[in-house]
Amino acid sequence: MTVKNNQSTFDIVTQTNGDAKSILSFCLANDLSITETLTPGSQIIDYISTFTNEIVKDFFQSKGSELATANARAETEVLGIGNLIIGTNFDIL
Repeated sequence: MTVKNNQSTFDIVTQTNGDAKSILSFCLANDLSITETLTPGSQIIDYISTFTNEIVKDFFQSKGSELATANARAETEVLGIGNLIIGTNFDIL
C-alpha cells in the first residue's frame, strides 16, 4: 500500500483493519511512531493484527474510499521585524 497525502497512521489502520486498536501492530511492522507524520508515496508493509472490524473494513473497500484526515501542512507565516503589525501579530505590553 502507498501512503496518500494527509494520511495518518490511524487512517491507514482504520481503512485496512477497520479498527484503530490495530495501530500498535501496524507501527511495529513498519517501524513507525504512532504520531509520526507519514510521507506521501512511501510504501507500507502488510501487518497482522487480532483487532479487526470486518463491517468497517468492508465499508471502505466497497466504497473505494481512502481515509486522509491528517492536518494539511500549512505554509509557515513569514515573521520578522518588517512583517510585524501592532495589534495583529505583534503585541505591546
